[in-house]
Parts: sequence; C-alpha cells; structure tokens
Amino acid sequence: MMSQLELVPMVYGLGLMGLCGISFGMIHRCFRQTMVRSVLVGLVFSVMAILAMQLPVQLREGIILDARAVMVGLASAFGGVPAAILSAVIVGLYRLHLGGMGAVAGAVGILASAVLGQIWRWRVGRVLRPSLVQLAGLGGLLALQTLSTFILPWHIAVDLLSSVAMMLTLSSIVGALIMGSLIERERRYILTEDHWRRTASTDSLTGLPNRRAFTTALAEDRVPVEADQSSALMIMDIDHFKKVNDTYGHDAGDEALRAVAEALRQTAQAGDRICRLGGEEFAIYAPTLNTGEVRDRANQFRIAVSATSIRYDGKEISLTASIGVAQRSGRYSSDTHAMMQDADLALYKAKASGRNCVSVIDDPFHKAQAGKLRVLAS
Repeated sequence: MMSQLELVPMVYGLGLMGLCGISFGMIHRCFRQTMVRSVLVGLVFSVMAILAMQLPVQLREGIILDARAVMVGLASAFGGVPAAILSAVIVGLYRLHLGGMGAVAGAVGILASAVLGQIWRWRVGRVLRPSLVQLAGLGGLLALQTLSTFILPWHIAVDLLSSVAMMLTLSSIVGALIMGSLIERERRYILTEDHWRRTASTDSLTGLPNRRAFTTALAEDRVPVEADQSSALMIMDIDHFKKVNDTYGHDAGDEALRAVAEALRQTAQAGDRICRLGGEEFAIYAPTLNTGEVRDRANQFRIAVSATSIRYDGKEISLTASIGVAQRSGRYSSDTHAMMQDADLALYKAKASGRNCVSVIDDPFHKAQAGKLRVLAS
C-alpha cells in the first residue's frame, strides 16, 4: 500500500506536468518562430523538471524517482532539437550537482531521455494527433533510460532494477499519457484558433487577405520618412467583370478572380500587401516607393492582369483592370482612411478615362510643400 509520504511527491509531480502542458500552449500562442518556441519549451520544462527533483520518491540513498525523465523526454519529443539539448544539459548538470551514489547514472538517464524523445519524434511525433497508444509507447521508450542504472556497481543495479523496474516503467507510461495528452490538447486548441483566425482574415475564394486583415495591416506598417519616398495605396477593379459573369457564368467569374489574385501575387514585391476588398475589387499597398515610381508600379500590376487570360468551357477570356492610386509621404502617410478615399476617387477617374489605365491622385504633402515654396518666393 502506498504511504501518504509517497503519494505527496506523485501528486506534486502530476501538478508540474500539468503546468508543463499549459506552458507549452502559452509559448506556442505567444511566439511564432520555431526556434524561439523550442528554446522556451526547453527552458520551461527544465525548470519544471528541477522543481520535480525537489520532492522525489526516495527509493534508497542516492537513488530517487521523480518526473524529470518524462519532462525531459516530452520536451525533446514535442519541442524539437534545441529543447532536447537545453533540457538534457540543464537538468543533467543539476542532477550531478545534487550528488549521491546515483548522480552519474541519473545524469546519463536524463541524456538518454532526451535522445529517446528525439527517436520518438522522428518516428511518430510529427503526426498531427498521436494516439494514446503512441503516447504510451513514448512512455515505454522513456522507461529505457533506467538502463543507465548499470553505470552503478552491477549487483546494486540488478537489485535496484529487479525491485523497481515495473514501477519506473509504469510511472513513465502514465506520465507520458497524462503530460502528452495535455500537450496534444493544447496543440489542437492552437490549431483550431489558427484556423478561425485565418478564416476571419482570409478571402476563401482567392486565398488573399480580406478587407479586415488589410486595414489592420495598414495600421501596422511603418510610415516612410525619407523625403523622396512615398507609400502608395492602389485600388484595382476588373473591367466589365459583370459581363464575364453574365456571359460565361459565375464559375468562370470565380476562376477569373483566382487568376487575377495569382497575377497580383506574382507581381508584388517584398513588403507589398495585397487583398481582395470584395467583388471584383482588389487593393495593393506599397509602403515605401521612390516618389517617381508610383505610377510605374501601378502599371506593372495593370499589365500583369492584361497578360492574364483564362480558358473556360473551351473559350478564352481576356481580362483588363483599372487602377486608382493614392500616394502619401511625410506626416500624411499615416492617414490610411484618407488614402482609401483618394484611391477610390482615382479609380473612378480611371474608369471614366476609358478603363485599362492608371489614375494617380497627387500627394498632398508635396502640394503643401509646393505651397510653402510659393509663399516664400512671393
């Protein structure tokens, strides 16, 4: 029968495993870089493993049982190579620091747990949803780290393993099931959150960001500060798109929209933002352009659409587009709402000018500067 003194360390270890699972989810929600995530998982799981070592089950002098091997193994299995290295080094060094008859064997066991976790990750861990059987298999694999006990004198190792091998194996399996299930739950929640986040910000037909995501991104882009640089917001409308729908059907119209979206992607440069505003309207935002390049960049997009054609039901459909452009520099660059209004006005002028062309609204900053020069000269 398990004594109360033995039960307390087990409950304590299970609580730390739960904190590991919660921490895993928080790290993956707050950080997007894979390397940063892995390093943080390694550090957090190392801290939890060291805390677990503060209240172990004492098997005999110098030989202790706690959750450190499971924590290091799962840090390796779910966190990747950086997490494996960090947790093995930090926790292994701490075990050596504690000393005792089993210090070296314990440190080697910790290293073995990291290696075994990587083996499981290589074989199984990239599966989106590992089953309970696979998690139990991870626990069984981590139990092999107990073979490090044979670093001790042979008769001590045999005696120890014969009496506690079953307990060690069972605790590893149960720990991997509990902690692995918590981590998997967090991963599923994160995937679900990412799915709905993408759905809320992505146009389902073209895969481009939608208006909501586009306006949010505009607020985050930096304002050009160089005197010869401008930001440009372009609103593009596919010419006579209603005729495409009426003549060939809405499926052909959808195919045309996808083709235009791909043409815009191929033409965009680093830093450009593209979205589908709705219907046959698209928007392009170039945050930093040399002032003299604004019209040329808009024409590159227009030409890309003109070069796009689709075949539908054996017929070739040609496309053209009109583009209205608002440009801003200096303090005016942050007023993206006014830029949208000016780009809409410029688009109207482009359509009134015969379509398949570019119309650019003058930069109000340059107008203001020219006005100041005229005042000074008078």
